[in-house]
Amino acid sequence: MKILASYSESNLLQKVGIIFGLLGSILGITLWVILLFFNPYSREQQVSYIYILTQIFPGVVGLVSAILKKVWLMVIVFIILLPLGFYMALTPGVFKYFGLVLVFYWFSICFQ
Repeated sequence: MKILASYSESNLLQKVGIIFGLLGSILGITLWVILLFFNPYSREQQVSYIYILTQIFPGVVGLVSAILKKVWLMVIVFIILLPLGFYMALTPGVFKYFGLVLVFYWFSICFQ
């Protein structure tokens, strides 16, 4: 209940930052799950668990940091995902939307 009370006390820009953080985290987790488990460009379905640890886990941390309004956690998530996110944003297909995830994280950091 304290989380809902702190959300209602937030101003408009903080609420926009929270929404951008939630959308970025959900989109990032969804894209990584598609890439790891339902990759349309690979016939092999071998999952590397290091990607789950280094990519999906920061998305979950980003989700929690958006809910709890912890900007420093969102900055850490953004820095961790930045190199591979840029690389994936330059690829063709559905994975170019990783750039959108980075933009959502950046807006969340700026508006919170």
